[in-house]
Amino acid sequence: MELRNAVEAVTADDADLRGSSFKHVNLSEARFSQMNLSRAVFDDGAMAGCVFHNIGMAGCKFDDVSLVGASIGNANLRGVAINGCDISGLRIDGIEIAPLLAARKKAADA
Repeated sequence: MELRNAVEAVTADDADLRGSSFKHVNLSEARFSQMNLSRAVFDDGAMAGCVFHNIGMAGCKFDDVSLVGASIGNANLRGVAINGCDISGLRIDGIEIAPLLAARKKAADA
């Protein structure tokens, strides 16, 4: 099935749409529930204001993304690696992380 230049709401329930491709598609305010997006690729898009609740994201890769102002709560971050990122203003349980890492680096260099 192909939709081109269409403006309409689509409801898919109990459907298998694997292998589908969406390009230049406005899915703002869409709702995804009880879905399987394993190995899906999200590239060059906007997800500002999205809410992820009760979602398994084990093994996901985030590269060249902006998480400015994002909030993470009640999450399992075991084994998460953060490398080469701007962490200015990053707080964990209210504690700013950048100064702690800078102090640790300074102590290690001494």
